[in-house]
Amino acid sequence: MISDNLQRFYINGEWVAPLSSLRMGVENPATEEIIAEVALGSAADADRAVAAARAAFDGFTLWPVAERIALLRRVLDEYNRRQEDFATAMRLEMGAPEAWSREAQAWAGQVHLESTIAAAEQMHWEETRGNSRIIREGIGVCALITPWNWPMNQIACKVAPALVAPSSSNERCIGRVVSPVTRTGGRWRPSTLSCSHRWPVTSWSAPS
Repeated sequence: MISDNLQRFYINGEWVAPLSSLRMGVENPATEEIIAEVALGSAADADRAVAAARAAFDGFTLWPVAERIALLRRVLDEYNRRQEDFATAMRLEMGAPEAWSREAQAWAGQVHLESTIAAAEQMHWEETRGNSRIIREGIGVCALITPWNWPMNQIACKVAPALVAPSSSNERCIGRVVSPVTRTGGRWRPSTLSCSHRWPVTSWSAPS
């Protein structure tokens, strides 16, 4: 099922209308049918998202590691509950066979969330080396770009570590702005999405 929020961006804890009027159709490659239309973000939309991400930084960076892991577990629980919705959306977006959408694409999101939780639980967030105390913590806002062809794999590999560390790829961060590449589908919009106070980072939206 395709999300009802394709014409809006999730910024600072709420769905908001884009400042840009640009739109793009989402084509199912298997049928060449336009299955949805998404809003395209502008530089002004990006600035708004970055500002919201930065505003959320100072509070969320103080969350204990255990609370960040608990947050990611709640994300995993919700993802598993709606995994069939994700599989359906990816089937329509990518033109992929139903079994492939479910067993490879939707599964990828689950396994990366689980792996990130396991890694976070084993991570040494603080350690002593000689006379030095090393503390791994967030340092700022990251912009993340994800392709369309492995949406759950790519987005989970970026957002999950960013939520729990808080870090993303090779950069430590706490506020995140995610911008998918132009060729996208019913979940990952070519837009800028940023932090909320309820969910410190909301970079994707499940099909509603």
